[in-house]
Amino acid sequence: MKKGSSAKIGRIFFAGLAVVFAAACGSDTEVISGDYLDAIPDWEQLRLDIPGGEAQGRLRAAEAPIAEYYKITRQTVLDINGFVFAMLSVVDEVLQYPPTSDSGDSQVWAPEQPLSGLSPVVPRFTLTAVGENKFDFLFELRPKNEGEESYVRVWAGAFEREADTARRGRGEMTIDFDQAAAVDPTTEERGKIIIDYDIRTTVDRVINLAFQSFRGEDDPEDWLIDAEYSYREAADNTGEFFFTAQGDIFPAEDGSASEETLSVFTRWQGDGAGQAVVEVSGEDIDASGFSSGEDRECWDDGFHRRYFSRLAYWDAEDHPDWQASNVDNPIEDESVAFGDVAECPFSFESD
Repeated sequence: MKKGSSAKIGRIFFAGLAVVFAAACGSDTEVISGDYLDAIPDWEQLRLDIPGGEAQGRLRAAEAPIAEYYKITRQTVLDINGFVFAMLSVVDEVLQYPPTSDSGDSQVWAPEQPLSGLSPVVPRFTLTAVGENKFDFLFELRPKNEGEESYVRVWAGAFEREADTARRGRGEMTIDFDQAAAVDPTTEERGKIIIDYDIRTTVDRVINLAFQSFRGEDDPEDWLIDAEYSYREAADNTGEFFFTAQGDIFPAEDGSASEETLSVFTRWQGDGAGQAVVEVSGEDIDASGFSSGEDRECWDDGFHRRYFSRLAYWDAEDHPDWQASNVDNPIEDESVAFGDVAECPFSFESD
């Protein structure tokens, strides 16, 4: 997923919802009840937070470079936040308008025609109470020239609200871009995004995202990737962020495809000091004669690099001569080594 794609993901399916609700303003149905409003997660609690910012980093820029994997983690977090904000902030806005129908346990927002003359689809949004403090929500599309039987599920989710705290709880949601593309030819993304989260007040905040056979709007047509993101934050602001991606992560200049796995595990203290472990394996790494590669980096509370090492692992079966010669495994690239591992806030061996 390229930079900026995540923000557009949210806009594609939710920007139109505001118009759906606005179109329903003339309805005689009462505005959505407080219980239903409380069933929408608080998007601020779904924001992934990692300490720091550009201003804080500049204060000590002369001492050491800003840690590279801190920057990568931070940018990844910002991209994901753009998606979550775009999605849930629009939902907050549209819920200020009345639904077009209310059956008691379920409320629906559904215009009869497309939201604009250029749109090929008609949307429908449904919010349903399924039990005590439990709600399901559903966003559908249908071709404008077909009937209600042609609606397809594009976005769906469930939320179990915390009994004593509005908009806090746990839930999940799925966006299916393939389904959207089946009825809306303007949809450029492909694949699915699955999100599950736990934002109860009594536990650490946990947010997990999975991108399945995903292709962003700016990606080549034959480029698909599977990726998983996992975020956890405690009340003392310590946290960790882990993500993996599978696919042709390092495209070859000759256009040949290969399969690699990339994983990044970042953890930090409440003051921002932290570290990252980056592991890469797959066909391109195998071709280099190694089984996997690993970078280790840590930074201080100003996000400046305090330690860096690059390691290459090899299999004894592939290199019996190296084993016979007692070659180090892993082999460290001394040309890029930096700092002292003792300055890191956590032990790398405990990851």
